[in-house]
Amino acid sequence: MSDPAETYHEELLHWIWDSLYFDPSNLKTTGGQPIAILEKGTPNHSDGPDISNARLRIDGLQWYGDIEFHWSLKDWEKHGHQRNPEYNRVIL
Repeated sequence: MSDPAETYHEELLHWIWDSLYFDPSNLKTTGGQPIAILEKGTPNHSDGPDISNARLRIDGLQWYGDIEFHWSLKDWEKHGHQRNPEYNRVIL
């Protein structure tokens, strides 16, 4: 099976999130904690995280911030987001 990053553009992830074209009742972190979407946030069509001002509940705690989409966890470091202050508000 091919890697989705080689086949699909990240815009597909934006569309899936914005349209909630998935079952949000089963979202979990990589550690297994439940995630509830309280507010989807606003799409960002400029530099910086993909979604601004989202509100989530992760394992019972509410989080307010931004969301960044990638097909692979490795892309966070590959794109240098950990060194870019524009990504300091990323919660997911």
